[in-house]
Amino acid sequence: MKVKINLETKGINCFYDLFNTNKILEKKDVRKLFNTPSYEKMIDLFGHNVGLTEKEQWIDLFYKAYKLYLSKNKNLEEDPVKKSVVESVLWALNNFENLNKHVDRIEEIISREDFMKNTLKYLPNINSDIKIDIELYIFMYNACVEKGVVLLDASFATLLSDNQLNALLSHELHHYLKDNCQKPKEGYEEITNALFALENEGMADMCSFEDICFIYEYFGFMEKGILKDCLNNPVRYMRKFSKMLQDRLVLNKDIKLNSFLMRNQIVHPLGYSIGKYIEDIFGIDELRNCAGKPLEFLLKYNDALKKDINEELFDEEIIEKLKNIYGKTI
Repeated sequence: MKVKINLETKGINCFYDLFNTNKILEKKDVRKLFNTPSYEKMIDLFGHNVGLTEKEQWIDLFYKAYKLYLSKNKNLEEDPVKKSVVESVLWALNNFENLNKHVDRIEEIISREDFMKNTLKYLPNINSDIKIDIELYIFMYNACVEKGVVLLDASFATLLSDNQLNALLSHELHHYLKDNCQKPKEGYEEITNALFALENEGMADMCSFEDICFIYEYFGFMEKGILKDCLNNPVRYMRKFSKMLQDRLVLNKDIKLNSFLMRNQIVHPLGYSIGKYIEDIFGIDELRNCAGKPLEFLLKYNDALKKDINEELFDEEIIEKLKNIYGKTI
């Protein structure tokens, strides 16, 4: 198996070219950045994740960051997503003289491919060659995988140590390489999206969690204290999730399972706790077999609880209804 990584820096280069000037920029100048193919692609790939799908939304935030940079005022934006966008741009502008050096460091870390070991550790065997596309931008403190592309924010990456950046890349590349996800029936999206999120983030977090779990509170994705509480009490949280799932499946209540997991990003510590528990009870091979299989991930956790503490969170009625949704017997 050979790994070929294509790192595209057109996005970060467009950002650099715009702000590498002594003249005072106007909003129309910032608009030019978002008319480039690179930033149009970024919005198309990433914008829907954070509710910023229109160019003008990004232009306003980038220009706001630029004005804050000129005035040396603080970022008082309260919306966590918008605040993160502004913070990323502000950091890049405040460190503009060394921005190219920071990009060189990121490129060097990626070229070493140290992150691949942990990525592959929690995936079934891959026998074919791997091609990975990574694109570097300034957009917000984030990284994600969309439509076969890893998007990486250079400000965010620069604030991480070498080990932390490798852990982040392991996490994102686990998403990138996992392509065998179970296909459920249509019409159950609230349930299947929640189960997908638990497995998708949980398995990826197995590659990275101990090194980068601090980012959720540090960068404002999670309220203080939530991370520790989730890690110390995962079964309590999963009992609540089980009750919500039962109400949705059996009583047909309008329960927002996915919103429960995404609030304060508890999907990460919960998904990680499930994966770690499965590995501790059944071993890494059993955990690998759950990659891309949200229902199996959940049921294997149920089996682990039964074996370890003689407790089951999901009874036979719930399990049968879930199997019906996924259209297979596990």
